[in-house]
Amino acid sequence: FPPPDVLKPQDPPQDNKDKEAAGKAQPPAKADKKELALARIYCAFAAIWSLGANLHESSREKFQDFLRGPLQMFCPETPDANLYSISVNDEEANFVPVAGNVPDFEFDEGEPFFNILVPTAETTLQRMLVENLMHGGFHVLFSGETGVGKSVGIQQFLNTAGESFAVASANFSAQTSSANVVDFLENRLERKRKNLLGAPPGTRMLLFIDDLNMPMLEKYGAQPPIELLRQVADYRGFYDRKKLFWKAVADSQFIAACGPPGGGRMEVTPRLLRHFNMIWMTSLPQETMNRILSSILQGWLALKKPEVQDLAKPIIAATVDMFFRITTDLLPTPVKCHYTFNLRDPAKMLQGMLMVNVKTDLKDEETLLQLWLHETCRQFRDRLINIEDRTWFNEKLVERMKEHLDSSWPISKFDSLTYGDFFDRGEKMYVVSPSEAKLLETFNDYLEEYNSINPSKMNLVFFQDAQNHLSRVARIIRQPRGNALLVGVSGVGRKSMARMAAHMAGFNCSSIEITRLYGTNEFREDIKTMMMSVIQNEGKGLVFLFSDTQIVKESFLEDINNVLNTGEVPNLFAPDEVEQVINLTRPLAKAAGKVEARDAIWQHFVQLIRECLHIVLAFSPIGEGFRARCRQFPSIINCASIDWYDPWPEEALIAVANRYYKEAPKELGLDSILGELSQVSSVIHASSKAGAESFFENLRRRTYMTPTSYLELIKLLTELLGFKKGDLSTKLSRYKIGAQRLDETKTVVDKLKVDLTRMQPVIEQGKKDTAELIVQVDKEEAIAKEKAAACEIDEKEASEAAAAANEIKTECQRELDEALPEYYSAIKSLDALDKKDIQEVKSFSKPPALVEVVLNAVCLLQGKKESWDEAKKLMNDSGFLASLRDYDKDALANNVKLTGKLQKYVKRDDFQPDQVKKVSGAAMSLCMWVRAMDVYARVARSIEPKKEKLAGAEASFQAAEAKLQAKKSELKVVQDKVAALQLQLMRAKSKAEKLEQDAETCKVKLVRAEKLLGGLGNEAKSWDKKSSELEKNLQFVVGNITLAAGFIAYAGAFTADFRAMLVKTWLAKAKEVKLAADPNWKCAEVLCDPAEIREWAIKSLPSD
Repeated sequence: FPPPDVLKPQDPPQDNKDKEAAGKAQPPAKADKKELALARIYCAFAAIWSLGANLHESSREKFQDFLRGPLQMFCPETPDANLYSISVNDEEANFVPVAGNVPDFEFDEGEPFFNILVPTAETTLQRMLVENLMHGGFHVLFSGETGVGKSVGIQQFLNTAGESFAVASANFSAQTSSANVVDFLENRLERKRKNLLGAPPGTRMLLFIDDLNMPMLEKYGAQPPIELLRQVADYRGFYDRKKLFWKAVADSQFIAACGPPGGGRMEVTPRLLRHFNMIWMTSLPQETMNRILSSILQGWLALKKPEVQDLAKPIIAATVDMFFRITTDLLPTPVKCHYTFNLRDPAKMLQGMLMVNVKTDLKDEETLLQLWLHETCRQFRDRLINIEDRTWFNEKLVERMKEHLDSSWPISKFDSLTYGDFFDRGEKMYVVSPSEAKLLETFNDYLEEYNSINPSKMNLVFFQDAQNHLSRVARIIRQPRGNALLVGVSGVGRKSMARMAAHMAGFNCSSIEITRLYGTNEFREDIKTMMMSVIQNEGKGLVFLFSDTQIVKESFLEDINNVLNTGEVPNLFAPDEVEQVINLTRPLAKAAGKVEARDAIWQHFVQLIRECLHIVLAFSPIGEGFRARCRQFPSIINCASIDWYDPWPEEALIAVANRYYKEAPKELGLDSILGELSQVSSVIHASSKAGAESFFENLRRRTYMTPTSYLELIKLLTELLGFKKGDLSTKLSRYKIGAQRLDETKTVVDKLKVDLTRMQPVIEQGKKDTAELIVQVDKEEAIAKEKAAACEIDEKEASEAAAAANEIKTECQRELDEALPEYYSAIKSLDALDKKDIQEVKSFSKPPALVEVVLNAVCLLQGKKESWDEAKKLMNDSGFLASLRDYDKDALANNVKLTGKLQKYVKRDDFQPDQVKKVSGAAMSLCMWVRAMDVYARVARSIEPKKEKLAGAEASFQAAEAKLQAKKSELKVVQDKVAALQLQLMRAKSKAEKLEQDAETCKVKLVRAEKLLGGLGNEAKSWDKKSSELEKNLQFVVGNITLAAGFIAYAGAFTADFRAMLVKTWLAKAKEVKLAADPNWKCAEVLCDPAEIREWAIKSLPSD
């Protein structure tokens, strides 16, 4: 825009002279001419991009034809060229083509793929417009078809807006509410005061709203999120939802993007649109797409494989040509609601090509074409829903290859190509599969490893389709921002493939666990946990597996939609959690070369989440839900690679059945008929699926046959076969055993009669022998009683003798106990003496009188002369104390003469330990010893007569005891004899009783057997006939149960006519593969018992 003084009005002239001067035409200065020219040019430019900015391509030609004449009259510099492809050159003061301002592109290998932006005339013009409008303080709305680059261009501007702007992004969907908008504003704007929100100091906040027109209309036709934005734009604020006070919003601008109304997008109220400068983004022309994609591919090839870089442009030309053909011919329908293609799809195809290992899988032109074909099929063909569309795609791809690359490949050469990074666990190189066998072996190894480390095991069969789908999911999640939408009916293997792919990539696979109280808060906590896990693991990939059966509330998809598009959920983290996120992300941002600014760190966190949190959605196409969600949440299609899961083909059905039947219990005996059984099972499923289509065409009633039904068939077959085989075997065994028992009974009756006759004389002889034995036992028992009485008398006498001896012994011991303490006290006192104490006594040249008395007493007892000299000699002996301790006190007791001499010392009044202690401690111990010897001698002499008496008493006791033992021995002999006779008698009685019982049992058995033969004798023939019938049924049991399992698993939804048709088809297939089945097969006869059916009829149940 021109400088402010260019359009500033001139001051009026001050006098007549000035008026005259002003009235005369003065030639303008050269600078004034340039400024006037720029003013006209900018006015013309503004007219084009205000009045005509929002016009569709079809209207812009008319608009240019209408406006060009007036503009050229006002501004002669207006060219005849396209007015929408020119810009202003300030230096030359004229219009120049925008294409001349497009900067050159240079491929940077280190730049993340999604940050690569190839400048074109369209992107340069968009950047110029948005930059000027943002700096001018205006709100801007870019609208246009999906995939024209609205969001990419805006995001590129926001990423490089500079320090004068702070940025925040949000993505609207059909479920976005006004509460979500309030959360977004409060979360991203800085709280300056209680009632004021705004940008960080020194900046303006640019709020980017993508898919502005997605929110659904509420009951009265309004869009609450849109109305809230209008309120912020109109009144610069909004009301607090809880306390209802006004919150002002300052220093903020909106920049928005949306598609045209239709297909889930609503019309936005003009009351909001009037605040925006609206610009329509035209669809990218084919030349522009060629330039963008070929610049990237050619730049990459120039670095990696220069010899094939010439193929970049024809490859991209073929891709773009194919893209435009797809968008023209493969249009979305209610059944193909996901057939929406945009610029992201060829970009993702190109991203896949850049993953390849250049050394091994980019050797020449052929390997480059092979890689291109594979990635094109992955990005475009994998979402196609039927064989017809895929065949059309393959044929058109071959045509484009022939046209642009002058190369012709048969479809079979690239139809089943597989690339992956799972062959080498170390370097994870993205290479082509060496062979089908190697691919299958690799997948089985990963499955075995998965089952060994995970508590929940997966029993997977990697048939061809399963291998293809697993390699596709693995390819998607290895890419930054690799999100997948897996579409297929329940049980087709979507979630199993996702878990396996996550394991193969070394990622954790997280999913939510639905409980009765699970809601939005719990879901957001799970999202938060997963985001934190990504950061804590330093950007390691994490797979979030989410299925449509887990959609408790549609707001779950609103949050997923936000994560897919922007990498964040508004207001997900509390302020303290935001700080935790910033702290965890800071070292990662620093390592990535980001500045230490809070906003930059947060943006790095968002980028890590977008690149490393891989969302895998497992949705079913059945019903209206899938179509509605594709319309309401466009990011689940636009931001994810789609893989459509077909119903299992015949090869897959047979492979799965073969695996499961092989693992069935061996007693079922299925090993020999695995092939036949698998073929019949696959036909049951396929024919039921075809029958369901016919059923819908005839009766307009829809029923679905999914792989889950097939697995249920296999499970039912093995369970029913085990039960029915056992039941038939049991019945057959009963009939055969019954007939056998009747024959055995006849033989038993004859034998019982013979046995009963033989038992009678044996019983009579047993009674006679028992009576004789009783008499002998009574006689021996009388003798034993006499012997026992005599023993009692002798035992009494022995007890009396023992008591007398014990009394004497106790008295002797009591007297000894009186003397022994004094003895032991003396010995203890002697133990306390040592050589020093004895030396002290010996040191006396003339000992004290009392010491001399004590030592004379010691000399007397030791048999020495009673003198001090002799005492000293005695003490000089080293064994002196030991001789005192070991003194023979019993010999002293017998030596009356010696004890008599000792009395002259002992009876002295001063021969007391306490008296001697006053003179010498050592002498006191010797005194105690002398007195102890004296006491012991006196006591021992006093109890000597008692000892003699005790010896006599003990001798009498021993004699009595010997007599008693002799009598007891005699008694034992008699008692043993009696016991033996009693045992013999008991055995004889028992034998007699048993003989009588056996005879009685024979009689009872004989009666019963005769009754049995009388009642069932004629049933043997009937039982033999039924046995033959059961043997025949056992031959048909596998075939019959196979049909019965199919009937239970599939036939329930059909009417009787369709059921009969299906059973006829199944029987024909069983006959074809020679699987024995009853030609007149009926479900009730196979599964039910006639008695049970009769009971149902009695209870008035319908006959069918």
